Amino acid sequence: MRPRSPLRSSLSRRRRALAEHLPEAVKGDSHAVHQARVASRRLRETLPVVGADLKRADVRKVQRRMRRLTQVLGPVRELEVALHMTESSGEAADTEGGRTRVQAALRQDLDQARTRLTDTLDEDKIARWLR
Repeated sequence: MRPRSPLRSSLSRRRRALAEHLPEAVKGDSHAVHQARVASRRLRETLPVVGADLKRADVRKVQRRMRRLTQVLGPVRELEVALHMTESSGEAADTEGGRTRVQAALRQDLDQARTRLTDTLDEDKIARWLR
């Protein structure tokens, strides 16, 4: 049996990380959203190096999928961070209800971003993408 190259091992690790976190991210776990987004970016960046022995069209297809995945995870993550920042600022920072209105708008945008995420990624698509 031929030993695996370090690059192949790296690609495999990144794929496993994505497979571990993506289903939980789609369910709404904010930590998993962050981890899946990081894994998708790392996987996308590793592909051109490792994919030298793969068909170019296959590498591009996976890169497109990972870019799309990063794009749907990105707004969710950014809005979660923004909401967390407003929540950690404390009640004293709520001048004339401004903080409360900002949080309400962020929650609404976050709900829409999560809906886009779940509409884009169903269980079948996740399984196909991770093969």
